Amino acid sequence: MEIKETTDITSPIFDDAFQIRMAVFVQEQHVPEDLERDHHERGAHHFVGYVDGKPVATVRVREHLEEWRIQRVATLKDNRKHGYAGQIIEAIVAQARQQDSIKKSCFRWANYSNRIL
Repeated sequence: MEIKETTDITSPIFDDAFQIRMAVFVQEQHVPEDLERDHHERGAHHFVGYVDGKPVATVRVREHLEEWRIQRVATLKDNRKHGYAGQIIEAIVAQARQQDSIKKSCFRWANYSNRIL
């Protein structure tokens, strides 16, 4: 799986992330669209996993008070049970390890995710 990241909400990567979120949260889980798209989109890191060039999973990460907050984890229904979101989270944790200021919070997530992924 290829993982791409953007902080640009006008990029095709963001569009792919948002389409996945719309399919999972709004269409499947009936979350109101106005709650799904919020004021945190700008400045957040949007990660998308691509399999054979097609977007299949996404994770949004927000930096807040020296933490990276993992949010909006979603995988398209036909692509679940392959660990795609987990692979994105592992890549995020690896990236976080390069930044001392956010190590602690991502390590907490890594320890938790090993139990649930």
